[in-house]
Amino acid sequence: MKFLPVFILSSAMLISGCAGVFRSAEPAYKVVAASSEDQPRWLGTKASEDARFKFYVGRTDVASDLSSGESLAEAQVRAVIRAEIRDMVRRDVEARLGASLAGKREALNQALTASLDAVELKGLVPVERYWERLEVEVDDGMRYAYRLALFVRMPKEGFEATRAEAYRAVATEIGL
Repeated sequence: MKFLPVFILSSAMLISGCAGVFRSAEPAYKVVAASSEDQPRWLGTKASEDARFKFYVGRTDVASDLSSGESLAEAQVRAVIRAEIRDMVRRDVEARLGASLAGKREALNQALTASLDAVELKGLVPVERYWERLEVEVDDGMRYAYRLALFVRMPKEGFEATRAEAYRAVATEIGL
């Protein structure tokens, strides 16, 4: 029974020590303004969909102004959508080629990169944006930056049309 009080005391010391570690890991910035009082629910998601649309969230953490933040967040969304399409087209081509893919893997990778850079994302529309203005401590004082998230939607038919266009381009490039 002497072991129980020692165990409880050592556990309490360990937990209080961890709390100090978490406190020291707090960021060196403060949110001084935001586009709304409450963060939107969609902020914690990466992608979702409903019957007609696919939804994506693009983010940037350190933008000098809102305009550049929106451009960076939109570029990030486009990269996420292109990566999703690339993975789908890759699976389709690999399923079609099967064992004969071994000799065409490098050509497939090059064709995927080239075709997805050229393809237009059809129907991509910003729905909502959320931003925070941050006051960041630096060695010589304070600096301001913006953290921005952009919620966009893309019609499923636009997504499928883009995917089909990318597949045709890759298939033509590798000789399917």
